[in-house]
Amino acid sequence: MRLNKWLVLAGAASSRRKAGEQALAKDTITLDGENLRITAEAPRIIAFYKPRDVISSHTRQGKRNKIVFDFLPLGWHRDIIVGRLDRDSEGLMLLTNDGALAHELMHPSFGVQRVYQVTTKQTLTDNDLDLLVSGIELEDGTSRAISATRDGERRVRIILEEGRNRQIRRSLDALGHTVTRLVRIQHGPYPLEDLQPGEWREISLEDAS
Repeated sequence: MRLNKWLVLAGAASSRRKAGEQALAKDTITLDGENLRITAEAPRIIAFYKPRDVISSHTRQGKRNKIVFDFLPLGWHRDIIVGRLDRDSEGLMLLTNDGALAHELMHPSFGVQRVYQVTTKQTLTDNDLDLLVSGIELEDGTSRAISATRDGERRVRIILEEGRNRQIRRSLDALGHTVTRLVRIQHGPYPLEDLQPGEWREISLEDAS
């Protein structure tokens, strides 16, 4: 396996790779004077329903705060979180130990769509929906949804190809609307399906290919 990839999985390097850097299972790798054992780990991707009030982080912020890894097997606690959700949001979160796959699913240049079901305190007008698509100026740049369609009296379905921090909440706030519930129901080809808060399932590698 590639040395860089193994170091990423070991938590000792970034995911950037260089050609020719490869280590075999029989090789001995030394880091800071310690011998590290190479174990080739099969790639995996996990679909997880992040509940509200759960933090999308590897690190706990306060003893009482729950993080996503409190719900997952211990062996997966180094996996990459693909597309974080803020504490108040819920729904589909993907996790993987494959850095290349995580990059493809997250980077805007790949055009991977995220689908959100958003409930607001007030009913959005047709003009509000048009503005979500044509563009809303935020402090970190213009936010443009791929589509924004009404899905009930106070519920809309919004599709994005990027995942900036609290992007939907900030966009709707700029239009004078308060979000009461935000659920991600799909990321790329992977739907939330019938998962309930706190539940997870492993996606087959055939589906992930």
